[in-house]
Amino acid sequence: MDTVSGRVEIANVNSIASNGIHPFRINANPVHDQIIIEYHDIQTRDVEVHLYDLSGKEVTINVDNENQRIKINVKEICNGMYLLKLNSNGKNSVMKIFIQH
Repeated sequence: MDTVSGRVEIANVNSIASNGIHPFRINANPVHDQIIIEYHDIQTRDVEVHLYDLSGKEVTINVDNENQRIKINVKEICNGMYLLKLNSNGKNSVMKIFIQH
């Protein structure tokens, strides 16, 4: 598995930022083993998914994207609060995710 690293500046972790990808629905929050994201208004399968811890470090994730459903395995990710960012066609959305095993 390749390691991905990066940083993002977090100004306010109590809000959800969005400039166009919505609605998308997450199966459960807190998340236990897998994040499932369903989106219906996006006309492309080209959706980038990023997960960041609260220090701004990008967390390496495995993403399965098919039929307007994204599955992310989080079994190996530590418990805690994360920011999930979706990018598609120059638009993005960010949502707080709590992982609890």
